[in-house]
Amino acid sequence: MNLQEFKETFEKDFFSYLEDKIEEIKKLSIHSRTRDLFSYVQILSGNGKRFRPYLTQTAYAVFGGKESITPYLNSIELLHIFALIHDDIMDESLKRHDVPTAHEKFKEVYTEHTSLVKRKLLADSQAILLGDLVFAWSQECLANETHPLVKTQYHTLIKEVIVGQSMDVDFSGITHVDEKVVLQKTALKSGNYSIMHPLLIGAHLANAKKENLLWVEKFGFILGLLFQIQDDLLDCIKTTEEIGKTAFNDIRTKQQTLMSWFMLKNTEEKYTLKFKEFYGKEILSKEDEINLRNILTASGAIDYSLKKIQTFEKELEEMIESSTFTQKHKEIWTTLLHTISKRSR
Repeated sequence: MNLQEFKETFEKDFFSYLEDKIEEIKKLSIHSRTRDLFSYVQILSGNGKRFRPYLTQTAYAVFGGKESITPYLNSIELLHIFALIHDDIMDESLKRHDVPTAHEKFKEVYTEHTSLVKRKLLADSQAILLGDLVFAWSQECLANETHPLVKTQYHTLIKEVIVGQSMDVDFSGITHVDEKVVLQKTALKSGNYSIMHPLLIGAHLANAKKENLLWVEKFGFILGLLFQIQDDLLDCIKTTEEIGKTAFNDIRTKQQTLMSWFMLKNTEEKYTLKFKEFYGKEILSKEDEINLRNILTASGAIDYSLKKIQTFEKELEEMIESSTFTQKHKEIWTTLLHTISKRSR
């Protein structure tokens, strides 16, 4: 089953579940605005990629899983939506999945307040609460989970993404972080959470053998780094319209990515000085974006990221080829790899 086929099947159950949870929460308040605020999660979740539950389902199937694991898939997707809502607040992102982020949309609700500071505070507060609610739903899905390895893997995922996000916030504007630390943050905040742990959860659910779990862990870790480096690259080479979220957001908010590390530490001084003119600039004009792309290209930063991605992709292809999986399963792993490595948004 490819990603698109999975997405069509998964979303039927997921949207039905989400609708039921929203109706359930609406019954707790007679205040119409509160009810409307919580309903916005339907719009936010409407155009997701569904990578994470797809990875879990794929690993589960490869290792012989036959039964439905819908609660796990729903939980993983809900956890991702929660993380995005909170991440967007911290990054001050304007768009996500082609729609306004929760905190940005909620500013429209509080127009009776003339103070922009107060309006932002209320909008951010409501978005935090929406994220908290979605997190609660993600935990409800697994309320009856008894598999010890699945529980451990799932809780490790949550702890790692929190630590990675904390590092991301702390690094904002710091220019002396070295590449190893940037890559660790990349793994914790996104790579492991997006790729490695969802794969391992699927493998554990299917009771995969220890040697297969070790293979999946290594494969997922490398693919996770590839995924996030690629995501950071797309942030710089694509427009907001092309990627469905605010372009150059990492640079606007002075985040430490492999791209910014290269520009601050690994290129000619003339390019570093030009880059710093845009690093942390909250509002970038179209001309700014063009100039910034030209700087990233001329400095070698884009080529550096592309080579990293290509190196990881080659290593993963070699891992698949040298593995003991059947040819059919090798093709499944290869399809999964290329679904991620060849994506355009």
